Amino acid sequence: MAAPLIPLLRLHEVNGTGAQYAGALLFCYLAGTTTKTNSFSDSTLATANANPVVANADGRFGSIYLDPAVTYKFVLAPSTDTA
Repeated sequence: MAAPLIPLLRLHEVNGTGAQYAGALLFCYLAGTTTKTNSFSDSTLATANANPVVANADGRFGSIYLDPAVTYKFVLAPSTDTA
């Protein structure tokens, strides 16, 4: 069974003023904790993404697949964040 893809993150992210969220950071944690956990760039879960995942200049993230055995929490932050 292939891992699920996060459809929401294929959206164009913008900041509070409507500007492109270039370089936005998406941190992945185990739900209910502050423990970072992996998301993946492929449906076989063979290649982990960097954590945080970084949006491109248009505020878009690449493909992010999730391990169905893990419950995730996501934190979207500006490029200057270090969470």
